[in-house]
Amino acid sequence: MILFFLWLSASLAQTTAPPLTLDEAIDIATRNAFRLKLAGSAVERSKAVVAQAKSAFGPKVNLGASYTRFDQASSTTLGNG
Repeated sequence: MILFFLWLSASLAQTTAPPLTLDEAIDIATRNAFRLKLAGSAVERSKAVVAQAKSAFGPKVNLGASYTRFDQASSTTLGNG
């Protein structure tokens, strides 16, 4: 069991990368930040599509109104009346 942990720690020590320079770290962070922004906008776009699809199943509201003046002969109807 102890040998396994020694082997594992030796393996991990061999696979670690050398330390990054400041310029390399900034470059990686800049690339990842741009990818995160792209992924975030794709998520927002997908949420909007889902909301639009769900709205087809929601209640519908229609509004109609009419107005008639009795002292004149004309009548006005708005909407589906």
